[in-house]
Amino acid sequence: MRPNLDPTATSPAKVFLVPSRLAATDVFGGMSIDRVHVTTRREFTDLYFDTRNLDLIRFGAILRLRASTHQSFWNLQLFTRKGDSYKILCDLAYEGLPAKIPAELTYLLRALQRSLLLLQIGQIRVIQQSYEFCETDGTVHQEVIDREIASSGALWEAQRYREFSTRERDTSGRTRRQSRTFAAVAIEQGARHVAFAPEIVRVLGSSLPPAFDILDRGVNASSSVYLTFQRAIALSALRLLRFDPQVRLSSNPEMVHELRVSVRRLRSDLRSYSTVLQPVLAEALRAELSWLGGEIGRVRDCDVITSHVLALSQSSMGEDESGIAILKSFLEDRCHMNRNALAEVLNSDRYVNLIDEIINVASGVASIEATTGTRDGGSQARSSKLAIAKIVRRRWRKYANAADRISRDSSDQELHRVRILAKRCRYAAESTIPLFGDPAKKFSEALAEMQDLLGKYHDCVVHETWLRDFAANLPEARVIIGELIILMRQERNQIRSEWPALRKRTSSPRLRRWIEV
Repeated sequence: MRPNLDPTATSPAKVFLVPSRLAATDVFGGMSIDRVHVTTRREFTDLYFDTRNLDLIRFGAILRLRASTHQSFWNLQLFTRKGDSYKILCDLAYEGLPAKIPAELTYLLRALQRSLLLLQIGQIRVIQQSYEFCETDGTVHQEVIDREIASSGALWEAQRYREFSTRERDTSGRTRRQSRTFAAVAIEQGARHVAFAPEIVRVLGSSLPPAFDILDRGVNASSSVYLTFQRAIALSALRLLRFDPQVRLSSNPEMVHELRVSVRRLRSDLRSYSTVLQPVLAEALRAELSWLGGEIGRVRDCDVITSHVLALSQSSMGEDESGIAILKSFLEDRCHMNRNALAEVLNSDRYVNLIDEIINVASGVASIEATTGTRDGGSQARSSKLAIAKIVRRRWRKYANAADRISRDSSDQELHRVRILAKRCRYAAESTIPLFGDPAKKFSEALAEMQDLLGKYHDCVVHETWLRDFAANLPEARVIIGELIILMRQERNQIRSEWPALRKRTSSPRLRRWIEV
C-alpha cells in the first residue's frame, strides 16, 4: 500500500463538535443546496499503539491499526502542533499482520520509540458518512463528513462525541458562500467550531502530556540560567524528533538540513551555557553531537553541492550537456551512498542512546547543571537576566572581534571562522527570545542574514575543492567542471563585495542595546 503524503487528505478546512443527536442531514434543511451526493457509509475501528508515556504522540506521531469490514492496515500520521492547532504532515498506510508492526514503521519510529515497549493504549470506533454538495452539472464543490466517535482505553474514560468536518473542493464564490452557510446553520443548531485535531488527541484531551514540561512552563526573569538552557535544549530536541522520521521517509534535502540545524543548535547551546554546566558531562554530549553532525553533514553537503552545481550549470558558458549529465549522475550516486550510510547511523544503538540523553536533559530527568560555584559568580548570578545577557554578549564580542579583523586580503578560513562565530551568537540570542522578546529576535535575524551570506561563500570554497577532486575521476566532465569553478569564483567575489555593507548594517549598536546592560 502506497503512503499518502497529501496533508489535505486528513486536515479538513473546518471542524465542528456537535451534540450527539444532531446529524448532518438535520443541517441541510436550513441550506440552499442544488444537489447532495451521499457516499458509502463506513465503519472502522482504530487500535492505537504508543509507549507508556505516550512518546509517539508527544513528539508528533500517531500509530494505529485500522480495521474495517473491507480491509485492515497499519497507519502512521506525522503531525506538528502550534498552540491548539494541528497539521498533518503526512499520512502513511502499510499492509501488515495485525499482530506485528511492519518493519518499515519500526524503522521510521526508531528515534521516538527508542528502546521503549509499544503497547495498545486504546481504541476508537468511527461511523462515518460523507455528503458531497454538487452543482447542477455534477461538479462537487464541497464535502461534509459526519462522524460518530466512540473511544475506550486505559489512559482515558470511555467517551462518545460527534463531529462534522468540511472541505472545499474548489475556490469558486459559490463554494465560499456555501461553506459559510453550512457553518452558520450548524452553529445555530448547537455545533461548536474547533481547531482540527487528530481523534486520539481530542480523546486524550488534558491527559495528553506535553512534549517537554519546560516548554509549557516557559522561563521568566526569575528563572535560572540553567532553565533557559533546558528550554533551548527542549526546543531543539523537539525539532530533531520531528524531522528524524521525515529524513528516514523522504529524500527531501530540506529535511536533512533541518535535522542538521537541530544538532548544531544543541551543540552551540552546550557551548554557550558552559558556565553553568558540568564540564565533563556537557563535553561528552557535545562529542556525540559532533559525531552525529558529521554523519548528517556528509549527506547535507552532497545535497548542497548537487543543487549548487545544477543551478550554475543552467548559466554555464558552454553547452556541454554530456559533461553535465556525467557530473549529475556522479553526484546522485554519491548522495545515494551517503543517505544509505546515514540510514545505518539513524538505526544504530549509539544514535538511540544519544537521543535518550538529549530527551532526559530536555525533560529534566537528567541534569548537567553545575552544582557548585560557576564562572558567572555563583547561584545568585545564575538566577538573573543579566547573567543570560552576559552569555550572549560574550558570544557577540568573539564574533565582532573576528569580523573587525576581516579585510580585503583575509583568507577564506578567516571568513569561515566569522561565520561560525556569527552562528553561535545567533543561536545563543535565539534561546533568550522568551526573556527579551523583540530585541533578541531582531538581533538574531541580523546575525542570520550575516550567517547566510558567509554560508554561501563557504559553500563556493568547499565546492570548488570538491569539483577539482571530481575532475580527476571524471575526465569527460572536466570542461563543465572548469566552467563551474569560474562561476563559483565570480560568486565568491560578489559575496566579498557585499560583505562590508552587510557587516555595517547588522552591527548597529541599536540591535545589541539589550545585551549591553
